[in-house]
Amino acid sequence: MLKTTTKQKEYVFMWSQTPIMPSSWGTAFSLKKGRDIYRKGGIIFSYYDGKIITTYIPKQDLEIRKNIDSIKYLSPKFFKKYQLRYKKEKAQWWNWIRKIERKDYSKISINQLKKDHLKFQEYMRDALAYFGSTRPEFTYQAEQKLEKILKKYFKDNWGNVFTVLVDSLKLDNVQKEHLESLKLLTAKITKEKLLIHTSKFPWLVSDYLEEKKALSFLRKIFIKEKGSYKEEKNRLKNEKRKLKQKQEKIYKKLNEKDEKEARYLASFLQIQSVERMNIKSYWAGCYYLARNMWYKIAEILDLKVSDILKFLTPLEIQQLLSGKYKEDISELIKLRKKSYAISYEGGEKVEIFTYKEADKLFKERIKKPSTRDKIIKGQSASLGIYKGKVRKIIVGDLEILQDSIKKFKKGEVLVTSMTQPNMMVIARKAGAIVADEGGITSHAAIISRELKIPCIVGCLKTMQVLNDGDLVEVDANKGIIKILKKK
Repeated sequence: MLKTTTKQKEYVFMWSQTPIMPSSWGTAFSLKKGRDIYRKGGIIFSYYDGKIITTYIPKQDLEIRKNIDSIKYLSPKFFKKYQLRYKKEKAQWWNWIRKIERKDYSKISINQLKKDHLKFQEYMRDALAYFGSTRPEFTYQAEQKLEKILKKYFKDNWGNVFTVLVDSLKLDNVQKEHLESLKLLTAKITKEKLLIHTSKFPWLVSDYLEEKKALSFLRKIFIKEKGSYKEEKNRLKNEKRKLKQKQEKIYKKLNEKDEKEARYLASFLQIQSVERMNIKSYWAGCYYLARNMWYKIAEILDLKVSDILKFLTPLEIQQLLSGKYKEDISELIKLRKKSYAISYEGGEKVEIFTYKEADKLFKERIKKPSTRDKIIKGQSASLGIYKGKVRKIIVGDLEILQDSIKKFKKGEVLVTSMTQPNMMVIARKAGAIVADEGGITSHAAIISRELKIPCIVGCLKTMQVLNDGDLVEVDANKGIIKILKKK
């Protein structure tokens, strides 16, 4: 029966991407099993319109996360305990997925396959719960407190000072991969070397499961890589050394009490930004690492692996493997290709609605943003002003990404719901970056500061309001995007 209990709530955009069910389902499930990361309960709603899946939460829930849930991260004692648990569980994820990567599924029993599939979904749920804790609503209080301290000492320049302090002194996963790829380019690139590289950095190929296509995509990226491994390594080393000097110079201008607090807050934000990418590396790449498991499931069910990943819930897969699913699965997939919705409203159940029920629920809950807006507001992540034409990039689909890499022209404004690490080929050509999702610790924020280009994040509606070819001014000093001319 279709529920309409949350019709009166005002929902806000969170993110959008091409559909992949374990991720969308796992996000909803993480609210239920997110331990102390989320309040007990919570509401989340995701809607697939036949092209992309977009996730929303009630505005009230977002405010609670910003103003209540994020307060606990101001405590060094709490955060230390949180980190210890997270590091332990992260090691368990990777140990397990590496075993699955090497596992021979040719003679595996149905029961063992079911266990592996369930464990995959559990690890996905936990990874997404931790990933959620790196979102801007959970870093909000720390950002506000650090901002308040810096405004006391750097009244007119606190924004620049803030971005210096929150940049990590450690190399992130994108920088590590870039160095490794340059190192590979110093010798002949073989299939074996590429397989090792994709295994080490699986987020590069995301939900690509077919090795041949994954390696083909990787070769195309490698062709566009430029630079010397030694020069880039030295550049990054010098850059981090200079960053440390700048940070220490800033801290010396604070009194003892403010310095101690600022160091913790900046360290917290740095850690969350690096770990955000580490977690994204897991959930965006574990599909590829577990490809043999997914192909085995597809073989037994006699279904396309892409249909299984995009349109079937974990429970439905388990029922199909057990022979307990009694409906017409082909008809269900056919309808879900048109539309579906995933809803969690607290309690015990994550629910899915298909086609007309999903469409009705979406119309009741979600108010579409105005396309007449001339100014879009967001959060400044890398300062500067830039004027250029829009190029929108949809997250998650490598076929679309490959096409986008061909079309993207140097100097265009990269507009997306969120940047992914495998977008770096495009990001390096962008004049500015605009993202609907994320905060000061997001991937878009980090890479834009590395590339020294303006960036605004947390815009909520640029993917819905802007179109390819629109002329915009990205004023990251004020955190606004001005629409100068619609195509």
